[in-house]
Amino acid sequence: MENYRNYNYDILRCIALLSIILAHVSPPNFIFQLRNFDVVLIVFISGVVYNESNHGYLKQTFSRILRLVIPVWVFFSLYYLTCYFMLDKIFTLKQYILTYTMISGIGFVWIFRVFISIAILLPIFINMERRGNFYIIFILILITNVISGYFHIFDKIIVEAVNYTFVSYLGYKVKKSGFKTSIRNFSILIFIVFLYLIIKKDIDLQILKYPPDFIYIIYGLCVTYILFCLRFKKNTFFVFVGSNTLWIYLWHIPFVIFLNGYNINFILKYVVVLLFSVSIFYFQYKIFSKSNFKYKRYFLG
Repeated sequence: MENYRNYNYDILRCIALLSIILAHVSPPNFIFQLRNFDVVLIVFISGVVYNESNHGYLKQTFSRILRLVIPVWVFFSLYYLTCYFMLDKIFTLKQYILTYTMISGIGFVWIFRVFISIAILLPIFINMERRGNFYIIFILILITNVISGYFHIFDKIIVEAVNYTFVSYLGYKVKKSGFKTSIRNFSILIFIVFLYLIIKKDIDLQILKYPPDFIYIIYGLCVTYILFCLRFKKNTFFVFVGSNTLWIYLWHIPFVIFLNGYNINFILKYVVVLLFSVSIFYFQYKIFSKSNFKYKRYFLG
């Protein structure tokens, strides 16, 4: 049963990644709005698969951050060098700094900032609950969201970090509790309401995404809970993509940037981006999985 559940989580991560990439190829607005559960889903699953360590908070957190930061820095170093030497394309110092700090840069990097925040905050959330201080989590969420309108930095960093960490924390709790049926039925009803609002154009989930508003999070959680209650058959492609989301996401970036400069049908663009990003990583995976390179773990996953 545990092996099956692990495959299920990989498939859910794959669905999230495919939806995120879909958003980057400019689909029609209805599809663009509908897939706005993707980030919430992948963050939620990060909580479900979260494993606590006996190595202590600092060592555990530092290890998780390195696992995110090193691949991003390596990839963008190669990307910028390729652009400079092969395409004669020069970026500004500000773009370099914003990319490596995962603030913005050329875009696409903010999701890694989210997971770094989760690596720092999720163990703290779990520890507060164990100490009987669960109410502090809600007070923290309330305070950061209330004052976000007064201080711009809260919009960019703090609200994003706290709200997404709470989503990850919910994933951690759902794995522990297992109250699937009631959540699924409730989520289906709420999803129908959101679907109606999207069709009627009374709500724009994309606007509510930066920073993640409660309505955006609730929509994402509804779809996430529905998917979480489903049973998927094992599929090699979905499991491979779902267990290697980090590098496949990185490899999709240059192809999206290139193809978005042309007036191409979004379906064709989507297929091309997926084909190249998954294929390139597949060869990368084959090379590093069989190598004795000491740091190969940073080039897998």
